[in-house]
Amino acid sequence: MEQLTKPQQELYDYLLEKQREGGPMPSYREMMQAMGLKSTAPVQARLNLLIRKGYVGSVNGGHRNIRVYDPMTVVHVPAKYAQQVREYVELLQESETEEWEDFATA
Repeated sequence: MEQLTKPQQELYDYLLEKQREGGPMPSYREMMQAMGLKSTAPVQARLNLLIRKGYVGSVNGGHRNIRVYDPMTVVHVPAKYAQQVREYVELLQESETEEWEDFATA
C-alpha cells in the first residue's frame, strides 16, 4: 500500500478509532472538527486519497458508509474467492467456541 502523508494518517487513525468504537461513521463536519480544520474540503480530499490508496473502502456510496481497512485484519485474496472468504469469516465471528487451535500454512 502507498504511504500516507501525516494529514492522511491523522484522518485514517481517527476513522479507524471510530470504526472500532462501533456506531455510525462521523460526518465530514465531525472529521473537520476532530482534525482542527476550518473547512470540510480538506477532509473530502484526504478521504478520497485514502480510498484511492486502498486504506478505506466505500460501501454503498456516501462518506458515512465507509469501511476502514485495519492493517491488523486485512487479508488480500483473489476476487474469485472473496465471497467464500466472507462467508467463512462470518462463520468464525458467529462461533462461540472458546478453544482455538493454531493454524499455519505449509
